[in-house]
Amino acid sequence: MNLRNLMKNREGEGDCHSAVGKRILWLDAARGIGMVLVVLGHAISDTSMDNPLFSRLFYFIYSFHMPLFFFISGYCGSKAMKCDTISDKYEYIQLRFSRLMIPYFFIGVCYIPLKFVLAKFSSTSVQLNGILFEMIKGNNPNYQLWTLYVLFVIALIVCVFANQKNNEILMMTILGILQILSVKSPSGIVKNILFELPFFYAGILCKKHNWIAGNLNKGVGMVALALLMIINCSVVVSGEHYLKIATGYLGIVASCFVAIQITKTARNSFVTIGKYGMDIYILANAVQVAVRSVFLKALDVNGIFCCILSTVLGVFVPIIISECFVRKFAWTRKMVLGMD
Repeated sequence: MNLRNLMKNREGEGDCHSAVGKRILWLDAARGIGMVLVVLGHAISDTSMDNPLFSRLFYFIYSFHMPLFFFISGYCGSKAMKCDTISDKYEYIQLRFSRLMIPYFFIGVCYIPLKFVLAKFSSTSVQLNGILFEMIKGNNPNYQLWTLYVLFVIALIVCVFANQKNNEILMMTILGILQILSVKSPSGIVKNILFELPFFYAGILCKKHNWIAGNLNKGVGMVALALLMIINCSVVVSGEHYLKIATGYLGIVASCFVAIQITKTARNSFVTIGKYGMDIYILANAVQVAVRSVFLKALDVNGIFCCILSTVLGVFVPIIISECFVRKFAWTRKMVLGMD
């Protein structure tokens, strides 16, 4: 098996194509939904947490948006289960490092001067002492990039320890127990890895058995969406709540259901946004920091207006920047997006 040939020219997203090589539209739409939620969640936390309605929306988003991200990554990363030889495993890890960790380190280093320039408006401070060591441990100056670090470690774990011969029920049981134990454990990279790993593995299994595209009917999707909303209306599902496991899986099913439904329309903005998922994730934070600095802090504009503006610009400005610059040159594609 030549992993490089299998993953080549697929926009760096891994195995996100159908058997005939076409992009899976509902998966792009699901990624698009996830990216809008990520940007909106960050916008709310920066500008509107004092508003009860927006605060509730924030906790609703955070009850499932990261599990959705890791599920999609697992769905697209099913090649990790097919690495049977040491050379296959080495090549897969090399490809994942190139895709995830090169942008992680490059953007982290580039973000340091921006953090200093906007230090008075930034939510986190930057210490130059030991910055590289901190990045190796998963503490990036652009704190949002922890996801890339965790995703790489998870892909590494799955590639090394999992294969197609594993007992899937036993694997999910073990991962589920570790996930439950992680809920009340101290915050940090290990907690994030243990919590998100089962969602990644669930994505792999859904791709293998075609459980989403082939078997997700309207009834199941609507029930998942209803339960997700009922739970979030009844309880504030924070990071320390065991219900976040349930809302994670419900959110995945509900998001995939919505994505499948909306891709039946002739034109779909979420599909387009999903195709630029990595671009938005990498570049949106700098845009949102600028919006917060200028409109919320300097001009004292209404927080809700800033939230809406931050969300819109945080989604579409990275797409424009990427099309006009980042994707135009080989070195920027490689360093910023991890794409060959």
